[in-house]
Amino acid sequence: MLPRDMTFTFSQHFPALRSGFSYLDNAAGAQVPTHVIEAISQFLSQGSCNVGQPYPASRVATELKAQARTATASLLNCEPGEVILGTSATALTFQLGRAFSRLFQPGDHIIVSELEHESNVSPWRALEAQGVEVKLWKARWPEGRLELADLRALLTPRTRLVALTAAANSVGTTPEVIEAAQLAHSVGAWIIIDAVHSSPHLLPDVKAW
Repeated sequence: MLPRDMTFTFSQHFPALRSGFSYLDNAAGAQVPTHVIEAISQFLSQGSCNVGQPYPASRVATELKAQARTATASLLNCEPGEVILGTSATALTFQLGRAFSRLFQPGDHIIVSELEHESNVSPWRALEAQGVEVKLWKARWPEGRLELADLRALLTPRTRLVALTAAANSVGTTPEVIEAAQLAHSVGAWIIIDAVHSSPHLLPDVKAW
């Protein structure tokens, strides 16, 4: 059990925790702290607008967006120019799927782990319509463990992409992301890491991955 003073600090910064409910559903349901709520409220109160325009409110919005990209890059350990801001991980992954569809040919392979959230499955399954083969990296049960040896057996020179979670939302498994990335890169494939469920607990590290 947490010390009483620590519990008080949490409820002070996360208003939803004052409700008396415990939010234990999954990491994607992480609650929003007070300073984020206040920042959003302040921005909307001042008048949200398009970025890149010459009037004062737009200049403020443009600067805030640049600051958000820099802060996100710090969180992810990547360069600000590598950060793309979007509405949700699901929406962004579908956009990635459409972009990659232009690069893949019939007979190319995509490997998807059995532990993926649907948002990191459906965009790749959709490419089966153009002849891309989607292979399943099966987990070892009952632990729900992903073995690198199983991934290695699935990789071929036709593998173009590996889709992997950093933390499974269903069972909490944390696969060996760095080693999986190295294996994918060894055959010239990309790797897509879904870090939605891991990020509130384990800081992402794009450069290491």
